Amino acid sequence: MLAWPNIWAGEAIVPELIGELSPEQVANRVLDYLNHPEKLEQMRSRLRQVRGQPGAAQKLAQLVRDAAYQ
Repeated sequence: MLAWPNIWAGEAIVPELIGELSPEQVANRVLDYLNHPEKLEQMRSRLRQVRGQPGAAQKLAQLVRDAAYQ
């Protein structure tokens, strides 16, 4: 597993496209997702389950701001 979401999850959630890719391969993957949005929803749902609590970026920004004004 090379994609960070998959590494964090310890499982393959998002596809990993490795090596030389043709525009046709990428286009076919995109078209498949556009024609089957439930596949994207399944990925989105699984990622939400494994990612932990939302808001890390906001919390980090607040910590930096608080430290700057001390």
